Amino acid sequence: PTGPNYAIWVASRRGWGDTTNPPFQLRDNIPTFFANPIRPAGSGHMVPLPQLERPDVELGLLRSNNNNNNKRPLFDSHYNDIPRDIPRNADRNPTFKYQRLQRLGNLTTGRSNVYAVWITVGYFEVAPKQIRKNFDPTVGKNDVNLTGYQLGAEVGIDQGKIKRHRAFYMIDRSIPVAFKPGENHNVDNAVILRRYVD
Repeated sequence: PTGPNYAIWVASRRGWGDTTNPPFQLRDNIPTFFANPIRPAGSGHMVPLPQLERPDVELGLLRSNNNNNNKRPLFDSHYNDIPRDIPRNADRNPTFKYQRLQRLGNLTTGRSNVYAVWITVGYFEVAPKQIRKNFDPTVGKNDVNLTGYQLGAEVGIDQGKIKRHRAFYMIDRSIPVAFKPGENHNVDNAVILRRYVD
């Protein structure tokens, strides 16, 4: 079977042209070598220039192969070199026609294992929560149980002196770390960047 080689993959990631264009060539209206990277669906409009917008199907691994004229998917199986009488011919057997595409979901992903995390810490007043149980309207008696706490106003809001702390972290989940509730083994190794903003 034939499939996309590295030059076809580079052309697809570049987002314009085909394999005849040099891999590191720019256009006047596209100021990047990577105008069509692997992105999640729904983010085709999240670009700085209108000419970089892409439809959802062109963002992921099911994008079309711009190097051929029939716009087949990039990782579609092509058995053009196999004679018509062989059952594996992709045009005769849909199992083989979509075999590579079915395997992509199990083998690859368009998501990263690196996450950006913003944390904002605020300070609030907390009071015991009062829940009325067994209310008897004839005698006006309440059995009050204190179960849990209730969040109150933020500290300093009445004087306009709210104090909050912010931090930014980058976490790489591909780094193997141990996890056990209540214990800190080597979890800090997965945090590759820490910045305390204020």
